[in-house]
Formats: sequence, structure tokens, C-alpha cells
Amino acid sequence: MDATQNYIDLGPFLTNEFGDRYFYQVNRSAFDVVGSDALYKQILGDNFFQEDALNIVIGTDSGVLLKYVLKHGAPDGSRFLFVELPEVFDRVKESFSLEELGPQIVVTTYEDWQKRAQQLNLTDYIYIGKTVLHKSVGAADAFLTDYHELYQAVHEEMTQLFWVTKATLGTEAFILGQLENLAENRVSSICLENAFKEKTAVLLGGGPSLDEALPWLKANQHRVVILAVSRICRRLMEYGLTPHMVFSVDPQQISFDISKEMFHFRQKSLFVHSYHVSTPLLAQWRGKSIYLGPRLPWETILNVKTFPLTGPTVTNAALSAAVAMGFSQVVLAGVDLCFNREGYTHAKGSNEHKVGPRLGNVNIRVETNGGWMAETSPGYATAAKIFGSQAEHALKVGCKVINSALGASKIPNVSYQPLDEIAIEDMEKPAESIITGKLPVESRETRIAHYQDMLKELARGNGILRKIKELAIEAIKCNEGFFGRKGKSADFKYKKRMDKIENRLNTTYKDFTPLVKEFGLRNFLKIVPLDPEREWDDDDIERTGKIYYESYRNSAGRLIKLVEKAQQRLRVRLEEEKDSPAFDLLIDQWESDRQPGRCLVWKCLHPDISEKLGSETKERLKKFEDAFKKIMEETETLHMCGMKKVNNLSGARSKLTILFTQRDIIELERLVDGLAKNPSPETKPLLHLSRGYIAELEGAVERAIEEYQKLISEKTDKPVLEDALKRITSLSIGLRDIDNGLTALQCLADLSPAYAPQYAEMLRITGDKQKAISVYTSYLSKVPEDSGTMLKLGKLYKELNIDEAAQMAFNYVLEQDPHNRAAKALLESMGETC
Repeated sequence: MDATQNYIDLGPFLTNEFGDRYFYQVNRSAFDVVGSDALYKQILGDNFFQEDALNIVIGTDSGVLLKYVLKHGAPDGSRFLFVELPEVFDRVKESFSLEELGPQIVVTTYEDWQKRAQQLNLTDYIYIGKTVLHKSVGAADAFLTDYHELYQAVHEEMTQLFWVTKATLGTEAFILGQLENLAENRVSSICLENAFKEKTAVLLGGGPSLDEALPWLKANQHRVVILAVSRICRRLMEYGLTPHMVFSVDPQQISFDISKEMFHFRQKSLFVHSYHVSTPLLAQWRGKSIYLGPRLPWETILNVKTFPLTGPTVTNAALSAAVAMGFSQVVLAGVDLCFNREGYTHAKGSNEHKVGPRLGNVNIRVETNGGWMAETSPGYATAAKIFGSQAEHALKVGCKVINSALGASKIPNVSYQPLDEIAIEDMEKPAESIITGKLPVESRETRIAHYQDMLKELARGNGILRKIKELAIEAIKCNEGFFGRKGKSADFKYKKRMDKIENRLNTTYKDFTPLVKEFGLRNFLKIVPLDPEREWDDDDIERTGKIYYESYRNSAGRLIKLVEKAQQRLRVRLEEEKDSPAFDLLIDQWESDRQPGRCLVWKCLHPDISEKLGSETKERLKKFEDAFKKIMEETETLHMCGMKKVNNLSGARSKLTILFTQRDIIELERLVDGLAKNPSPETKPLLHLSRGYIAELEGAVERAIEEYQKLISEKTDKPVLEDALKRITSLSIGLRDIDNGLTALQCLADLSPAYAPQYAEMLRITGDKQKAISVYTSYLSKVPEDSGTMLKLGKLYKELNIDEAAQMAFNYVLEQDPHNRAAKALLESMGETC
């Protein structure tokens, strides 16, 4: 973000009937209908006050949101970091002392936000998934367009910090998925190392350019190895293409919703997945699979070598795997990492494409392979930077990375080449044969051996975790004894015992204590002092020791439960391998895991036994098959419902204003095209406003005024109407059409008193001085602290020889500002002494 931005004149504070004190430039009339308290409850809800969260908020709403948080109080374990524009920050500091905020609430500017965030333990909050970026009302409305730039700058930097932190630490969800997937993480990806030397891979992502590549890919499908991210399987199925490998990494349930069509490719496709991939995908997969990353969340010889697992996106992971497989070139298709010209973020067939283009967000701009600028998200921008580093490494080991789309983000070390110009060597034998030849042969015996190895290691881990929990419980009692609680006097022997316990945790169990701390970090966070400057007393030390060992106890306890669930799941997997399994055990586990498709996996692995089942058991399994079929046919998934709630027009007005300020006619015209295709009634006023902006930039002033006046006649909502009236005022004055200019200014003054001084000054200039006095007086009765406007009123009184009123005005200014030179000089010119 440019720190040398133009200075913003905020004007005076205004106060509405609800007592909200704000800058009109920042908030306009946002709080005038129901007041800030009611508005915040409506738009922020309870999520704004979650425990154990770091809330980073862009803007303070002129200090109004800051006071709201102060009044509500920061929840236990939570902190608020407000990032404000410099001019607003300076004025907000005048309203109240920042010291009164306390250690849980911090206000800063962009230049210091990362430093202050780290002081509030940003890294720890990222790890537990409780770092939230919010927009204040003023930042969301962006009447000051600098808020858009501020939000994007912080968002991009946060995204980069997020992925770096996640890459080094992992998360609780990863550990959960890791333990749930133990039974299926059998074959390491390392078996395909250098399996495809001198071959070409086509890596398919979910970007808008995917469809451009599909005809070429269909014609060349037997000459290349097709690597696809799981979310595009629906589109590939529609097009009649089968990928050789399908990739997925995300642990969330939603990953199943958007990827379930991959099950249609189970017979021919290899599933390449992270160790923590969404369990419903992996446990119900009936085909071959290989995994990336460690099997277990602690040090063990069972964590055999695999390909590197590179983030932040599944496409990053797939590229790393492709390089490790030895391909001489990897062609990217649908890996755009930016939006297309219509504003679409994903290819046809995706839920994101179905809900329409993103028209409202003002995003980061990047150069494309075609030379034009395109919008992208902070997440895509971070992924693109990592892609550049991956492509650089690929070149060093003899693999060229090519992007075939003109509309894709231009990335260092990734060359652009049209599909028809890419040289491809024919495959000596089919990709499926190469894969099958490299994968180890799986059988009932190899699966049983794997399950038994995992059970043995889990038993070891369970035992160690139990010992850690026992030590933590003992340490809690020692902590009480050391400080003389429960009627006992303080005894230093407890301190010595606590030291020995800590030593055992850090030596004997050093392979497990990092896991316990990572998994329980949310509770361990509570020992971090909110105010590091404050000196600790005995109560602080005792409380911290208690929380520390309780966190150890609770985290170890939760891990023990997860390990025991994993043990039970593995025992059921062993039961699945029997000639006469106890189906009650199997069915209970499948129901508990919510995996009806697991019965199909069992039938696939044991076809002979399945055929011999009795009618009652077959009927029970049929219910599971029907349930899985229903899931596969479901289109109104959680992901799709979430997509439908996205308002793709949110922020469109602000975006129009920014593009107009930047004089970007091309982007304005593209936005108009997108708006014209959107059926929402919200688009009509935005179309008039945008067409007016374009007409202005083209010099067609009369056409612009005509578009703006349509907004007045159609009784448009206030923000857009206000924008139109401001443009009419400016254009009318430029055309010396004083009557229209005055009418527009009067309308603006009726909308908000903030425009009254401009209206009064225009009345004075055009000779209607008595009306100007009336407007000034009415305004100052509402905003008496605006000494600048009071000075103008005094000068007007003086000009009209109404000396007594003029003197009263100048004296009032001096009461507000005793050093005001202009007021002093004007009084002296009237023969008055100050």
C-alpha cells in the first residue's frame, strides 16, 4: 500500500440522534436509521465476539466501532487489532485515549499492523484457525476508496502469513484427518518417483480457461498424462475425459461436496492425496491411491518417504508431485490464478460458475500472459508466487512448466505457449500401464499387515500420551502445593517435583510433547500475558502454571480419544478382511463415520464373500448403497448453498467509483457488460451510474447527466443517489449551469448536513446571501464544533455589515480555538480586541 497517499480532509465530527459521533466522509448516513448498536448487532452478530480469536478489523468507523467493542468487552482469550487510515487514526486519538483500550484492543495504521499483530500472537491464532479479517461499516462501504486499498494490502499479507504458518505447523484439522486416514494411507507416492521421464503431463485446474484446453486435450489424451484436481471431475465427466490421476488435499467435509464426482473415475484413475485429505473421499474410494506427507503426527519409522506436500492449493501440490514423477514438461490448463474478463473465478460446471461472476470485489490486479491486467484474490496471488518458485526448481531438475492460457496470470519461470505449438512425444505404453507397473500389488495380506503395524504404533503412542497426561495431572497438584492452596502451607519441594516433570516431558517424551502443544494450542495460548509489560505476582505465576498443565492434560486427553477411535477403526478394518465378518461391527463403524460408501469398498475388495451373503445382510448393505447413491445425486450440497448466499454485487458501487477515479474506461465497460447480464434488480441503478461515469470519461457530459438524472427520477437508494448528485453538481458547475448545480447541492444537503456548508457557499457566491446565512445557521446548530464553517458565517455577516453577529461568530471560534489567527485578525479589523 502506498504510504504517500493524498491527504484526506475528514471535516468535523457529526452526531446523529442516537449519539453516534462520526465523520461523514467515512460513514455517510450508515448509522442514521437505527443507530450503530442495532446495525452492528445485525451485521456483525455473535461471531464478532468469539472466544480465543484474533479479530483484525479494517477501519474503526470514526471510532464508533471501537467504542462498541469497548462497551461489549473483548471475550476471554480474544484480541482486536484495528487497522486505520492515518488521518482517521490521528482524529480518533483525539476522541479518547488509546491507553483506555487495555491490552486486548489495539489500534494502529498499515505501516505497523504486522508488528502489532505479532505482538498479539498472530502466528498462534493462525494455527488454531481463529484469525478473522473484518471490514468495518466504513471500510465495507468504502466511501473513502482508500479503505479498499488498505483492505487488499492487509488481506494479501495476511494470506501469505497464513500459508507460511500453516506450512510449518499444520493444524488441528490436519492431525484429525491424519489419524482418521491411517487405514487408507498405505501406499507412499514415492513409488512413482521418476516414473514418467521424458513424458508430458497436463495439469488441469479449476480456472475459467479450462474449457479452452478440453478439445485439444481430448484429441491428445493418449499422448499425455492427465493430472486433474478433484473439483473439476464433474466437468471432465460431462466432457467425456478420464484423468489418469486425481489430486485432493483439503481435510474439510466441503471438499467431498465439490469432489464427489471423482468416484466415477475409480476404475481407471489413481487418487493422489495428502495424508489429511477429506476422510469421506478417501475411505469411500474404491480405486488405487497413493498419499503425500507423514502417516502419523509423531516421529516414527512408519513415516516413510513420500513426495513433498506443497501448498497452499491442491494445484501447487500436484505440480510438486508431477516434478517428482520425472515429467520433462508440465502443461497447465485451467490454472489461471486470476479471474477472467467477465469476472468468473472458476470453469463451467463448478458451483462458483453457476452463481455468476464476481462483480463487486475490488481485487489485486495482475498481468496475464496476454498482456492485459486481470483481477485476482490474495489467495491466488500467494499461490502464484509459490508457483514461480516451484517452476524455478522444476527447470533446475529438467522439467519445463508451460501455461497454455493467455488469460492466466503471468508467473516467473512459467512460459506461455499455445497448445498447438507444444511438442509432445508419443507414449511408448499407456499411462495406466506405467502406473500399474510401479504400484505395489495390494492384497488381503498386505492390508492386514498394514493395519497391524498401525495398531502397534498407535498402542505405543496411546501409552506415551497417557503418561504425559498423568504427569500433567501430578504437576497441577504440585502447582497447588507450591503456592499453599487447599489449606496447605507453601512447600518448595513441589517446585522441585514440577521441574523434574518438565524435564521428563522435554526429554523422555520429546517426540510427543510438540504434538500435544500444537493440538492444544488454543488453551496454551491463554498463558501468554495480555500485557507483557506488567510485572507478575504470585497469583499470576500460579494461574499460568495451572493453565499450562491443564492444557497439557486436556490436549493429551483429546489426543488419546482420537487415537482410540483410530484404533477401533483399524480393528474394524481387520474385521472387514475376515471370511465371515461381524457385520454389526462393520455397520456400526460405517454409520459412526457417516460413510455409507464404505460398504461398496468392502464389496469391491471381497466380491466372492459378498455373493454368498444371506438375504438379510444383503438387504442391510443395500440400504447403505442407496444412501451413498442419494449423496452422489445430491446437488444442493452445503457448498452450493453457501455459494448461493454470496452476493456477487456486494461492493460493486465502490468498485465503480474506484475505476472512475482511476479513469479506467476499459474495466468500467467490462463491469457494465457483467452487470447487464445479471438479472438482479440491484443492477439497474449501478448500470446508470457506471454508464454515466463512462460518458464523463469520454467527454459526453450531457449523456452523463442524463444517466445520473435517471437515478433521481427512479428514487434510487441513498449511496448511489448521493454519488449521482455529486457528479451532477460538479458537471453543472463546470457547464456554468448554476440552477442545476444549486438544485443538486440542495438535494445533497437534504440527504446529509455534511453537504450544507458547500450548498451555503454556493448560495453566497451566486448572490443569495440571506438563504446562505439560513443554511449556515441550520447546519451549525447541528455541528456547533465546526469552527471553519462558523468563521465563514462570520465573514458573511461582516460582508453584510451585520457586525454584532459577525463578532459573536468570531468570538465563538476563539472559544473553540484560542490561537485561531483568522478569527483574531477579523475581530481586529472590526476594531475589537481579543
